[in-house]
Amino acid sequence: MYNKSVRKLVPVQNRFNYLIPLFLIPIVGTFGHYVAPNEAIFKGQDWGIIGSFLLAGIAVLLWLPRRFDFNWNRTHLIFFVVSLALWLLQTISTQLDDSLFNLSAFLFPLVVVLIWAKNPDSAMVSKAFLFMLYGLLLIGLLSLVLGEIGLTSNGFYGVDSGVWRIPFLGDIFGIETRWAGPFGSVNYAAPIGGLLLVSGFAFAGANRALISFGGLVVLTLSQGRTTLVAVLAAGLVLAAYSNVVVQSAHRIQYRLLLVLGPAIALGIYILTQDPTLAFRTQIWLNFFELFLSKPLTGVGFSGVREYINEQMLSDPLFIPHNHAHSVYLDLAARYGVLALFLTLALFVTVFTVVWRRRLSDKGIGLSILIFVSIAGISETIYSWQYCTVYFLTLIYVLFTCSEKNPSENDVESIDALNTRHHVT
Repeated sequence: MYNKSVRKLVPVQNRFNYLIPLFLIPIVGTFGHYVAPNEAIFKGQDWGIIGSFLLAGIAVLLWLPRRFDFNWNRTHLIFFVVSLALWLLQTISTQLDDSLFNLSAFLFPLVVVLIWAKNPDSAMVSKAFLFMLYGLLLIGLLSLVLGEIGLTSNGFYGVDSGVWRIPFLGDIFGIETRWAGPFGSVNYAAPIGGLLLVSGFAFAGANRALISFGGLVVLTLSQGRTTLVAVLAAGLVLAAYSNVVVQSAHRIQYRLLLVLGPAIALGIYILTQDPTLAFRTQIWLNFFELFLSKPLTGVGFSGVREYINEQMLSDPLFIPHNHAHSVYLDLAARYGVLALFLTLALFVTVFTVVWRRRLSDKGIGLSILIFVSIAGISETIYSWQYCTVYFLTLIYVLFTCSEKNPSENDVESIDALNTRHHVT
């Protein structure tokens, strides 16, 4: 009788996957800002913010019937604490700086608290992540269609679309510029394509094919070279932990070759073809100087604005750049060294989990983490003040890679122990 009641309760619990609307918040927010930018719909808020809060409300309603579950391991607790500390630091600093931020910033702690209070299983997280990835593909497709018929802005005519970089494809399809889609910039669209391409390998069958292919299309249309580097790094991780390499007696040599070969080729390309990294090196120097001016507290948004205004007055040729084109440097310059330290701590926390799982999942979790961390080096694609697709991706990786699995050395030690036991 008890077992039957348990079997009945489990499906009821599984119906209330409050994570799905939570994982769709950045999708709806992005698309809402795209279709009606800065258009006040209710209380001065646009569709992006209104839609985000509506989804948060739905998530809370689905969350209420579930039982509280605070059974967390230490790694998960560290992740939650560091995440909230980053959000709190950025939000307080922004307020003290008298700078503006939109109300959807307050959804970040809500997401963390909801998950912390009712521990979801990895199946729930995987399903919500899958919805998020398909949501990204959907708004990209809608942007192409609606932009082409003139109902929304055309993604091929963004503020930084630039010249199309693949001539033969441009001639075939009649495309002259790069595609920013609903993401506002080609530098934001390209990492989305890379995230889709890499994350698709976390699934099987049709899901893998559709998501990865869709990501490849987005990456091809946006043509972000820095994202290609992050995708390459993620791909090398997948290759390093593929069955062919893992089962080889020369796996260490193969892995060294996979790391050193592309690294040397990339270094040669940068030195000979693009030593300024698309003019990013000067931007990085500028923001590094801003960081050194106030390393503990950061200069804030106002400090960045003052710097831009001063440079434009003193140098007519100065090209204004209001962010560092790097997540890490931007955080350090605006909020100080603590923000940078906490960001690195967040990635290290997730890394400790994916590293233990790298053999059993063939490096998929590690490859996604590597992509997110490297993609942020040369572009400011996310902030811990808002619930972004990248933060939710870290949650997905953390939960799905949390099961204890022996490392490669542990496997070899166990094999050796079993062999000795059999001999004796």
